[in-house]
Amino acid sequence: MPKINGNEIRPGNILEHDGHLWSAVKVDHVKPGKGGAFAQVEMRNLRNGSKLNERFRSADKVERVRLEQKDQQFLYETDGRLVFMDTTTYDQVEIDADILGERRPFLQDGMMVKVEYYDDEPLSAEVPQKVTCKIVETEPVVKGQTAANSFKPALLDNGVRVMVPPFVGQDEDIIVNTETMEYSERYHGFTPVSIAINAIAPSLTSPTFILPAATPSRRIPSGTASYLRRRVSTAAKDPGSSDRNSI
Repeated sequence: MPKINGNEIRPGNILEHDGHLWSAVKVDHVKPGKGGAFAQVEMRNLRNGSKLNERFRSADKVERVRLEQKDQQFLYETDGRLVFMDTTTYDQVEIDADILGERRPFLQDGMMVKVEYYDDEPLSAEVPQKVTCKIVETEPVVKGQTAANSFKPALLDNGVRVMVPPFVGQDEDIIVNTETMEYSERYHGFTPVSIAINAIAPSLTSPTFILPAATPSRRIPSGTASYLRRRVSTAAKDPGSSDRNSI
């Protein structure tokens, strides 16, 4: 494993220190008036979730570990253990739920996540950076209020509380940044084009026309969706039109 100097440690680095594997959560580089510079590193044990604050001088050497990431599906939690499945081999692995810390509530049934492995040992899971949640409780929307410089508290369907803009109301879906635990934007859901095709022209439902459902990171703009629906409608009315062949 490659070794790096203490001043090269960055948040997110996986380090082997004192016989254990640690994730660098927070790193402060300090240059005191006297003595050499050092890095004050807050680390989390990847096996049991414990935390450690350690000081590394610039000349100190520490081993950096690179973990293998695999896309796997979250199935369920049992006795404090999270169960994930490889959708190709159907093999299942378990990880301690405490490893995810405050991000655990954002892990949803059926969600695809990146499970991190050290050799063949699953150590952690990376929750997507942006997750869609529903607001179940917040103050009423004030008509005409659109300013986003003032925020109000809101309770999400997973039990997490976040601050949201005043124009966002109860029962709305929003996108939350799981790294900062903050509101990111409204969820502008749309009807997948495949649904529109089924409704307008069932004969057009070949795999060529089916688009994936919306996700926080991949959505079709409303203008584009409207355009595609118009093209599908034209193709359905006139099977010989150029629209049918060019959708």
